[in-house]
Amino acid sequence: GKMELSRAAITIMDKICNEPTINFIYLNHHKGMTALEGMAKIASLELLATVQWESTNHLNYTPIASKSCNVFTITSLNDFKRIYSLINPQLFNYHKHFLIVSINYLPPAHIEQIFNLMWQKFILNANLIAYDSQDRLAVSTFFPFKAHACNDTRPVIVNYFENGEFIHD
Repeated sequence: GKMELSRAAITIMDKICNEPTINFIYLNHHKGMTALEGMAKIASLELLATVQWESTNHLNYTPIASKSCNVFTITSLNDFKRIYSLINPQLFNYHKHFLIVSINYLPPAHIEQIFNLMWQKFILNANLIAYDSQDRLAVSTFFPFKAHACNDTRPVIVNYFENGEFIHD
């Protein structure tokens, strides 16, 4: 459930971000979601990170230097598109880390659309965590540069989270 999702997201942040501040971006109606609060609590306690909450209404107020580890919490492709419409180089460092956490199941075609949008802004350090069709918690990313394919934004599952830990280290 939501606690497992929180635990998985925090584990990923610990592996990829290694930053003192974790920036949670949410749509206004998500603020009270227990998954978000769980993630923030674990992040501040276990990673000793400073947690910054940013609503899509208030993205301008945080200096770009502190936006090294960005977590977008969504429930759908449309949620992502609303956040994505606000991403620009004045607000985000595109070379830093982006973790998209979907509280709901996302079909692979929607995940590919999300990665395609990230690639359009040349954001390469993007991971997405969501439940798959078998109700397993999967971590996906994309690899736009392949030997025989450029601009490839198909999602590649790089890990699964089960029983409180990732299958592959």
